Amino acid sequence: MSEEKVVSHKMNKAIRSGLVTLLVEDSIDKKMNELKKREAEIARKFYEREMAGFAYVIKSKPFRFFTTTRDILLSREGHSIVIEMDDFRPAFNRHVFVEVRADDPDYIEAREIKDKIDEIRASRRSVCQEIMKALTLINTTAQLKEQWPEAWDLLPPEYKDPKKNLPMKPVDGIRKTLAEFKQAS
Repeated sequence: MSEEKVVSHKMNKAIRSGLVTLLVEDSIDKKMNELKKREAEIARKFYEREMAGFAYVIKSKPFRFFTTTRDILLSREGHSIVIEMDDFRPAFNRHVFVEVRADDPDYIEAREIKDKIDEIRASRRSVCQEIMKALTLINTTAQLKEQWPEAWDLLPPEYKDPKKNLPMKPVDGIRKTLAEFKQAS
């Protein structure tokens, strides 16, 4: 009888989702956080620019008179995007509405950031699906260690007991995608 540690279905699912989280956080989420930070900086600029005239009113009234928001709605000729600040600020509505020119450099940068965030979210979903697909082909810790050492390093110590190695190929594409995100950061 083989001494290779075979994990139960429930444990295997928990390990897989944990590995997906750790692998994705290490590369994709880092880039996403950088973009969200820059988006928040731009949103604060728009907030301060738009709400500057209301500073006296906001300071003169109790805080409960206002709603709070993180959202800045940038509108231009029928097109709009919502960008978020990283904190809540007093406002008169759910969004702070800002009419912008098409050539406003902050608007252009905000639009580019939103597009990049959308691309990263789509890529993240794709990578998560690829990782889960690859991990469904792995049934033992030995297979994981042999075929995907990066994921093996993230495995909790109680599951590291390999004795037998079996082939598995699908992780090469995932390695490439994650490496691209690490280099882009």
